[in-house]
Amino acid sequence: AQRLGRYRCERVLFKNKDANGDLLEGETVLSQSIQESKKYPASGTHTVDDLIDDIMELHEKGMPETIFPKDSSFGDLKNIFSVMRGHLCVATGIPSHGKSNFVEWYVMNLMKDYDLKASFFSPEHHPMALHQTTFIEKFYGKNFFIDNPGLPRVSKEEIQRYKRWANEKLYITSPDKGEFPTWGWLLEKFKEQMFIYGVDIFVIDAFNKLEFDKSTDGELSKIKRVLTQLTMFAQMNNIIIFLVAHPTKMQKNEADIYVK
Repeated sequence: AQRLGRYRCERVLFKNKDANGDLLEGETVLSQSIQESKKYPASGTHTVDDLIDDIMELHEKGMPETIFPKDSSFGDLKNIFSVMRGHLCVATGIPSHGKSNFVEWYVMNLMKDYDLKASFFSPEHHPMALHQTTFIEKFYGKNFFIDNPGLPRVSKEEIQRYKRWANEKLYITSPDKGEFPTWGWLLEKFKEQMFIYGVDIFVIDAFNKLEFDKSTDGELSKIKRVLTQLTMFAQMNNIIIFLVAHPTKMQKNEADIYVK
């Protein structure tokens, strides 16, 4: 079947160990096995029978469960936005209005509420130790560097407590030894982290910080391919991907209002 093409072949399931076993039991037994041969299933093609268990589960339990931060600071956001495994979520909006901070805050709450692990690829946040201070601030709701009235800065003891929580839950992805970050490189790193550490959520901040893999296609085709790859990666591995996409810098009019 491998050489001739699976679609040209049929598979015989013998009643006994092999054709000789059927023949020893009788010609009619072998003939019956041959008549009941089945076509090889076409890859990428799924029948209702293949999916019936999942269909019945949906009928019994309803729509698949989505997850959302439970902290009261998110208000009623869960009523209009939540996430589920196997999905790519794209965050975009006006430049310098907090997309990265919001995604980090959202993901950290998912990690806390559902005991998940996350990996962040954020080359704009460098050095990595400085990036970790922003996670620590979100973890405690306190400033890392300075005291505020009635709210002292993060203490050394709190840093150690955060370390115990985050050390096997929160990972930063960054090139080593002069590696050049391409989309192929990043997906390979995500795959390693998924199997080695059991990472559930991957954050890419931002889309324009990675080079396309070598191709003669135009830029629009490359973007479509990357989005398809990310979607398929999330579906095949049952994980969640957050992609931060920074738009072109928006212009303001004379009234200091953003224009389309």
